[in-house]
Amino acid sequence: MSTVREGFGARWFWYSLLTIAGWAAWALLLKLGSLEIPDAPALFLQTLGMLPLALLLFVAGAVRGPQDRRGVIYSLLNGAITGIGILFLLAAYRTGGNTAVVSVTTALYPLITCALAFALLRERLTGRQWLGLGLSVAAIVLFAWPAPSADATAASAPALFTRWMLYTVLALTCFGVVGFLQKISTDRVSAESALVWLIVGFMLLLPFIYTGTALFHYSPHSIAFVVAGGLLNALGSWALLAAMKSGGKAAIVVPMTAVYPLLVCLMAPLLLNEHLTALQGAGVTLALAAIVLLAG
Repeated sequence: MSTVREGFGARWFWYSLLTIAGWAAWALLLKLGSLEIPDAPALFLQTLGMLPLALLLFVAGAVRGPQDRRGVIYSLLNGAITGIGILFLLAAYRTGGNTAVVSVTTALYPLITCALAFALLRERLTGRQWLGLGLSVAAIVLFAWPAPSADATAASAPALFTRWMLYTVLALTCFGVVGFLQKISTDRVSAESALVWLIVGFMLLLPFIYTGTALFHYSPHSIAFVVAGGLLNALGSWALLAAMKSGGKAAIVVPMTAVYPLLVCLMAPLLLNEHLTALQGAGVTLALAAIVLLAG
């Protein structure tokens, strides 16, 4: 019990909860905005929403003084690989991937992060934390487990061999590498500086993906949803970096924050008129248990 209290009292734990809240709000707002705005313009508008936090951190002196060269490089790579991962994610959607299945599958990226942390950082988990890790992965899967088809006899190609599944696995891999880079970058630069360079790295990809669509032809409320989502996404990312800088293990913080869909599941009935299935309800229960165990 004392280890759980220590976890609740640690700054990294509360930073992790801020990440969960920020990313859940981002997902809901992006969903609302995407009802009208296509993927590419939405990605560009999301980036606009991230800029205010980056500028605020820059003005506040986040990148003043000597900057560790490796820390800056890791952060730039973090941003660029995040952008590439989003491109793979969009490709998975464009080639027929089910939105829920693709989203939940890519949320399994902590598996990649943990493998890298164990192999390269030699981070170790307690028995309780191993259980929490397992429950968090199980919860992510249950959040959007596809419902049985009404036509049980319908034949389909194995998902593993489809183009959208390949893109999904590539996105998952990118996001897992990003989780690892977030840890090693904050070992060398502050969380604020790492986020500024992350956004710079992300923006380097924008000229290659912007379609030239007139952004402001969309309704003001849809634009506001996506821009606000970008701001909250950046805030969540900063909190994740701060959690690692405050002593949180990558193998704990990353899978813990990856359960942010539980808030999405709780808020979706109110904002999107979407309701939980029995399996998703079980996922919420597992996720809450995982958070407590990972905090220990």
